[in-house]
Amino acid sequence: MRSTMKTAIILSMLALMCNIDTNAQNTIEGRVTDKETRQPLESATVIIQHTADATVINYTLTDTDGRFRLTVSSPQSVKLGVLYMGYKKVLLPITSTHPMEIALEPETILLKEVQIRPGRIWGRQDTLKYDLTRFTSSQDRNVGDVLKKLPGINVEENGTIKYNGKEISNFYVEGMDVSGGRYNQINNNLKADAVQSAEVIEGHQPIKSLRGKTFTDDVALNLKLKPEARSQWIYTANGSGGYGEEVLYDASLSALQLNRKQQTIYNYKTNNTGRDMQSEQEVLAAGNSFDRITDDGAPSFLPLPGITMPLSRQRLLFNDTHTTSANRLYRLTEDKQLRLLFNYTHDRTTQQQGSDETYYFAQDTVRTLHNQNYRLLTDCLNGELNYENNADNRYTRENFSFTGDWQNGLSAISGDKSVTQQIKHSGLDMKNYFSQLHTRDKYTWGIRSFFRYSYLPSSLKLTFDDDRQSSTPLREYQEMNVSNAYTDNSLYWMRKKNGVNYQLTGGFRGELSSVTGPYSANRYMFYATPHLEWNREDILLTAALSAQWSHLPEQSCHYLFLNPSVFFRYTLTPRWKMYLSGNITRSTGRLDEIYPVSYRRNYRTIITNPGNVPENTRQLYSFYLEYKNAVKEFFWTASFAYLHTDHNLMTRSDYKDGIFYLSPYKKSNSDENYTLHSVLSKGVYDWNLKSSVELTMSRTKGKQCNDGVVQDYRYDYLSVEPKIIWAPSRLFEAAYQAKLSCGSSKIGNDRQLDALWNLSQRLILSIGWGDTDLRLSGEHFYNDIDRTKHLNTWLADASLVQRVGKWCFTASVTNLLNKKEYSYTLYSAVQSSTSWIKLRPREYLLSIQYQW
Repeated sequence: MRSTMKTAIILSMLALMCNIDTNAQNTIEGRVTDKETRQPLESATVIIQHTADATVINYTLTDTDGRFRLTVSSPQSVKLGVLYMGYKKVLLPITSTHPMEIALEPETILLKEVQIRPGRIWGRQDTLKYDLTRFTSSQDRNVGDVLKKLPGINVEENGTIKYNGKEISNFYVEGMDVSGGRYNQINNNLKADAVQSAEVIEGHQPIKSLRGKTFTDDVALNLKLKPEARSQWIYTANGSGGYGEEVLYDASLSALQLNRKQQTIYNYKTNNTGRDMQSEQEVLAAGNSFDRITDDGAPSFLPLPGITMPLSRQRLLFNDTHTTSANRLYRLTEDKQLRLLFNYTHDRTTQQQGSDETYYFAQDTVRTLHNQNYRLLTDCLNGELNYENNADNRYTRENFSFTGDWQNGLSAISGDKSVTQQIKHSGLDMKNYFSQLHTRDKYTWGIRSFFRYSYLPSSLKLTFDDDRQSSTPLREYQEMNVSNAYTDNSLYWMRKKNGVNYQLTGGFRGELSSVTGPYSANRYMFYATPHLEWNREDILLTAALSAQWSHLPEQSCHYLFLNPSVFFRYTLTPRWKMYLSGNITRSTGRLDEIYPVSYRRNYRTIITNPGNVPENTRQLYSFYLEYKNAVKEFFWTASFAYLHTDHNLMTRSDYKDGIFYLSPYKKSNSDENYTLHSVLSKGVYDWNLKSSVELTMSRTKGKQCNDGVVQDYRYDYLSVEPKIIWAPSRLFEAAYQAKLSCGSSKIGNDRQLDALWNLSQRLILSIGWGDTDLRLSGEHFYNDIDRTKHLNTWLADASLVQRVGKWCFTASVTNLLNKKEYSYTLYSAVQSSTSWIKLRPREYLLSIQYQW
């Protein structure tokens, strides 16, 4: 506790002392056009150079509208130059900071006979551009397939896009966000040959009135279409039929229009082939940092069972899914946009799985066995209205959304117990967010207001049918209906003076929570956060101190928390960057952690809380190093993070008669985590190759109470993930990826669990001749079950594609070897678990696709 206080004092002093005086930065902006046609010139090079020796001190490229923005400490001793192939160079003095209108005169250039090899990647200070036409092949079905080939970019299994290891915050098409962050709707439906290029924008600030005034670490991705694709609708219809254990179907119809005035996406999809379509409704991009609101959502008491397996979900899902979505985005004026969003999903999923779990308690070792036939019915409906007025001196956003979902999970469980478990979960969720900013001279001020209401009725029904206990089935029924309202309202003020950005945010948060009983855990909080930001050439330093006073009336508790944070960035060279950060966050528990009535979480877990309020203090410190060389297509990052968390409560775990009893009690304890993470990505132009490797090493230490005895635990984890995509010609393409991981655990002083190694590999070969493609896929899984036993699982797929004009015919077979089951073992804290799951059998599918 003493070390925590010392750290808090140090960070607080840094936050308060960071008033550093330096020279003011002047912003130079303008627009570059063709003198004869008056059309904007995109990607013109704009430089600022010293008048005396012509040394370049800053540069940028113009955007799609020919606009540019640069900063300079003193405009008196410099000139501004504009260069563009085919136009005369312009060199102008900077006489004022008003926007400049620069018209370039075309120039005829006579070149000697030279050989030019343009690169696939180029860029400026904050924007990197990929020429997608140099990455696209005939085997690519959609733009998502092409993005996987880009050096520095990684597309994860669920579609999440990362640049240099960092998730993108915004996804645009022609500078507009039609999907509202659900960018799988675009990546899975937009054909690959419709896209000209992709832009990665670092330090992305979409709010015009904040550009050049405050730092952001966000990364955005923007797709630019070919001219012929911007002006037309793109339709795709697909129908498939086949057979496995049952008759198979897969059908879809999509319509896209993605121009610069309005954008539309219409989709309908259905299948029972295991193809996961719900990911298209998931919000993967968080949006700009200014509009992000801290909201953990309504607490849930009865979670539905989930599955975590190192396999593609298409191998595991036995589904019957229907999903539809409609998105419309209107550009009302140059600054105003309106987006309307609607989607609905109906899904029926069945799965067979089981586990053999061992719990290493202090007094004994507990082993549990269970097999489960699981069925989940899901209906989900949501809609969104988003309006933005994004002008240079004013920003307004109004966002309203609603979500309704209904889930019914039924499990027939055998093993230690014979029980039928049914969890019903419904939810109504409504949100409204409003923000407004005004900018005048050096001042910016505004307001943010967020409100959410959630109603979550849920129930648990158990039917015990075990002849060892009784000849008559025993039934239990439990309802947990949660009502939760949350609001966050704040005022924002900012001023930039002498190179220092001063910001102040102050506001009120309130949460009203209740659950069946009735029982309430309401919360009221007032907060104020001064924030200082100093940015000079290669150095950026930010510091903040958030003061929070919160009150829990039903628990008769109130708290005063000081949460300091610091951030430091140093740009060593244009290719090297270094980041350091640290923060301390104190918080209290929510309704589901305070609820003082014993309740069942599922058929084998009972939670009893005497009503103690959890208090947690979280310290996070990190170091991050980044290297980027776009010309050589080389990207590398390395980071190290240390996380230390102090708790005032510890959870005691007891096992009796096949039931785990969890009960928090007052006892100070802490846990800590060390994580080393590195990502390296390299493209080779001459070989048309992209390679990458991701390394993760972590150690977690903590304490756990079992049977009244507190014991230490330690968990170590290592993973290495190499990926290679190689297309030496248009006739052949190969993609290989693997993941090698190892986990080990130590419990107490004398129990060391064996290290478990797991390896997954996937190789995809695509061979094309003319309009015909053959695609072969193989997967290998090696899994340690224990010290003496391991499993090897081999899976294979094949498909043949024939294109005839706008038609595409495909014959495919999945799980050629007809593997029935997959098993693996994992460690966690004081537990080891060997799980198995049923795989989809060998299946044959014929499909017809038409695009126009």
